[in-house]
Amino acid sequence: MGSGRRRLGAAFLFAIFLALVALGIDQYRRRISVPPLATEADILALDADQPSLLRFAGNPAILVLVFNDLALQGEMLNRIAALVEKRGLPRERVLAPEEIARAIAANGATPSTWYYGHDYSLADMRRFFGLAEHAAGGLTVGERRLAALLDRAGAFKADVAGALITLPRAGLDPLLDAAGRTTILRHELSHGEFFTNPAFAQHTMRFWREGLDAVERAAFTGFLVREDYDPDNEALLANEMQAYLMHTADPRFFNAEAVGLPQVVLADLRARFRTGMPPGWLRDAVDRPRRRRPQRGTVSSSNACPDRLRPALSAASSEARRSRK
Repeated sequence: MGSGRRRLGAAFLFAIFLALVALGIDQYRRRISVPPLATEADILALDADQPSLLRFAGNPAILVLVFNDLALQGEMLNRIAALVEKRGLPRERVLAPEEIARAIAANGATPSTWYYGHDYSLADMRRFFGLAEHAAGGLTVGERRLAALLDRAGAFKADVAGALITLPRAGLDPLLDAAGRTTILRHELSHGEFFTNPAFAQHTMRFWREGLDAVERAAFTGFLVREDYDPDNEALLANEMQAYLMHTADPRFFNAEAVGLPQVVLADLRARFRTGMPPGWLRDAVDRPRRRRPQRGTVSSSNACPDRLRPALSAASSEARRSRK
């Protein structure tokens, strides 16, 4: 009889243990919500009515945040852009609200149109939030909302490698038509691949240093400086080079005139870059033939600066725009 009671007691305790484990797992799942997988077609088709976080099916380490509002995207991410990559802005601290407003105005943009697509490594995102929490005024309401989204997805764990990119919903701006959004998404996804695929990053850096000659590298550097990228960040320049050269099909955002190189040179560079690309979804995407798009004007009438995708300006037209300010 005594041994039976002991067995019943042990079984009861084991049942309690299992219940507690199940409760802990349930609470963990509630706290960590893995975003659903989505293809490029799925992402482009999403008609979001609120910021929606997805994982890219081709590389689940890339988080994709689809926005329903350009102003909200700017509120959530413009100060991160300033910290990580914008030319002439501090790298060791987060700008105060009045400072970011001046920087955007000096760029000829608005908070809504400074960037159309963002892309950052999760390590840079964690660094931003660490700095901003201790900056004067702390995080904005939008930044706190972004932090909650990322925390729920498990992105704040120090050992999690990944990237975040963004895409606005269709129709928020004339540039956000089907061709523009398709280009923005592929451009930003290629950045995500650079942040999360060491083989692709190594190929890109090698091509920047050895695949381009001095004239070609100077042409890309000049183009990127005109777009206000930090010229002292070699990895940033190389990453932008590959995204513009290989993954920016819409000529409103990138073209031979804007970079100051003949079309035949760009075609040769694309062929040589493709040759060394590691296998994977991005190489497969490059190998698929592009549908020919109608040629449009190289300079948009919009003042938008869609991140890595502001309307492409030649050196001459860029200088003319600055002189009109």
